[in-house]
Amino acid sequence: MTKLRRYQNRYRGLTTRASWWDYGGDGIYHVEINLKDKARWFGEIENGVVKLSEAGKIAQQEWLRIPIKYPYVSLDEFVIMPDHMHGIVVVKMESGKNPTGSSAGFEKPENPINLESPDSPDSPDSRDRRNSSAKEAKDRKKGGATGTKNPMLYDNLGRCIRWYKALCTIQIRKALPVFQWHPKFWDNIILSEKELETVRQYIRDNPKKWKHKK
Repeated sequence: MTKLRRYQNRYRGLTTRASWWDYGGDGIYHVEINLKDKARWFGEIENGVVKLSEAGKIAQQEWLRIPIKYPYVSLDEFVIMPDHMHGIVVVKMESGKNPTGSSAGFEKPENPINLESPDSPDSPDSRDRRNSSAKEAKDRKKGGATGTKNPMLYDNLGRCIRWYKALCTIQIRKALPVFQWHPKFWDNIILSEKELETVRQYIRDNPKKWKHKK
């Protein structure tokens, strides 16, 4: 069985990116995003089943919207846990080939939200998404302190995760003003079909193993 690659303190020191990997191309990633101080704002685990809070439901809903905002992204297995979330993100920028090198397709997780029914353009959620998109467009034009060298100007894993975290924060803070993510996120680059299936199983089993983490 492939051993999941971990880092001693979970997050890399000065950067969360692997210097040897091209994040601007195709890739499959196991992403983990934690809440600040491991606060359990997303719900609880009961008998191995996740019971999402309202904040957790928002985190799930906005995760499922990522491919709508970023068509170069597709989602595989994921789970929202009480104090963090895991997800497999597939980035296909340059070709239709499976980034692991196989021509086989990916099994998509069951989607409890109907993504074919767009929000009303006048709904608060839709306005928040437009505001988030407008801010992103402004930031993209300016490039911040790094100008056109800012990596967030380009389509990649970090850009879609940044958008996801920002949108969740806007929505969740309406009812939970103290809500905060950990400032970084962890990613593991999946390089084979075997490792992909290992990560899928790890994510599926996460709620059942929660009792060992209390």
